[in-house]
Amino acid sequence: MKNFIKRFRTWISQNWKFLTFIIFLICVTGIVGYLKGLDTLLAPIVGLIALWIAYQQWRTNQQKLDIELYDRRLRIYIEIKTFFRKIIANADVKTDDIVNLWESTVEVDFIFSPKIRKLINEINSHASQYKSWKEQFKDLNQPKPQNYNPKEITDGMRKESDWFIEQFEPATNLFKEEMRLFKIML
Repeated sequence: MKNFIKRFRTWISQNWKFLTFIIFLICVTGIVGYLKGLDTLLAPIVGLIALWIAYQQWRTNQQKLDIELYDRRLRIYIEIKTFFRKIIANADVKTDDIVNLWESTVEVDFIFSPKIRKLINEINSHASQYKSWKEQFKDLNQPKPQNYNPKEITDGMRKESDWFIEQFEPATNLFKEEMRLFKIML
């Protein structure tokens, strides 16, 4: 056995360049094989990156849509608040104002919950009733119809006017609930 070890050492010392070259080839072959193994891993990695990019694009488009929806909702909120202010400031409501409110809030059913449509219907109903009371009211210079009851008319006008004043804050809270901007940024 000692003889074999001695010959083996001699052979290695004489052929070390050849052995180094063989070891080098084995290493290169191993690296190439390793890189070929990476090929199989590379496809799923590329797929995951593409999936992540698609998700980011979807998320960006969703945020853009939410912001556009917020703008449309804000426009309707401003229309309703303007309508309230006109009635409260002028103590009068015109048919054109009621029609304009109705036309400017047509898309409510598509961008809000039914609560907002219900509010707009109530506003329309109270505005029409207020207008009716105003038309029935006669001042001192106008002829009064038979069974004219000024107290009933003024009480009705006051009731409707108070309703608009009382609705200012609840309407704002209802819209705040529907329009939370922080929902958009999630």
